[in-house]
Amino acid sequence: METKGNRLRSFAKARCGTLVAFASLLGVAPQQLQPYVSNKRFPQDDILEKMAAMGCNIHWLLTGEGAMYADNEAGRELYKKSPKAQEFDKNEKNPNPVVMIPQFQINAAAALPDTLREIETDIKQVLSKIQSILQ
Repeated sequence: METKGNRLRSFAKARCGTLVAFASLLGVAPQQLQPYVSNKRFPQDDILEKMAAMGCNIHWLLTGEGAMYADNEAGRELYKKSPKAQEFDKNEKNPNPVVMIPQFQINAAAALPDTLREIETDIKQVLSKIQSILQ
């Protein structure tokens, strides 16, 4: 089962090659990443904002849905360098193309349990902060 920690590790390796290099880029000690990649804690907003600015699709990080890379300059550059993009360029009939999500869309959660509504509120707050950083 793919977890948030696994997705964070995947993005870190795609972005920097190693968790140590990724931690350095985030401005944190490598030990601070360990609880995140082992699913003991989830990164706080400031770390998520930095990751988004580095090209991470936060919706994908939280849910596993969509593409790993954000639809921003950093995300598009990472995507261009990815093996999937290079394979797709070679074969336009790729059965598993990577889809870029133009912006985060969160549907109304009237029928969702309270827990999911709380998550939706948290996501909206993070996205609002990310949008203000990227503007």
